[in-house]
Amino acid sequence: MILCLRMARAGAAAFLLGLTFGVFDVRAQQPAAPKHARPDLGEPKISGKEPASQKEADWVDNRWAQTDIGPFLASSMRFPGGVTIAKALTVKAGTGSVVYDTATMTLAGGWTGGLVVPEAGRFGLIGAPKPAGEVLQPGPMMRWPIEPVRFLALHRGASATVLEYEVNSRRILETADVREIAGNKVFIRQLEIGPG
Repeated sequence: MILCLRMARAGAAAFLLGLTFGVFDVRAQQPAAPKHARPDLGEPKISGKEPASQKEADWVDNRWAQTDIGPFLASSMRFPGGVTIAKALTVKAGTGSVVYDTATMTLAGGWTGGLVVPEAGRFGLIGAPKPAGEVLQPGPMMRWPIEPVRFLALHRGASATVLEYEVNSRRILETADVREIAGNKVFIRQLEIGPG
């Protein structure tokens, strides 16, 4: 069997056993520059500046605050007054939001309004987010009196976010809600405690 292969210049065609394959000059096909989803935001102010000439104000960029974060966020959390939760899980709950300390599964605080407000400095990567509403409870509401406590999972239901964790080997499923009842803003916790 004889195999014939004849190559021509770029832009022509190659013939291999009677089949035609296109030969293209890949250098001529440069990808288009990506377009920003929000062209009004543009590039950060620090683009193209020498590091020695940059100031802290050049690193302020609030684009993260303009995104739809969703129904929950795992981060650290800073409350007014300086209280910080290192392992925070913030969950949208009814007309407000609550935050859990996942190290102890303590309901650590809650507020009315949105989820969080990210820091604008250093593109939101340095500072902890803050509550996006009126803080109703700036500290722990309920701490489990027994150990060990272990966070297992977060499940997203049709109408609520369900947290799953263990307290002294008992499985707990929990949802939280922030509502207004008779003119008062209240927190509601629903717990399903397994056998053990």
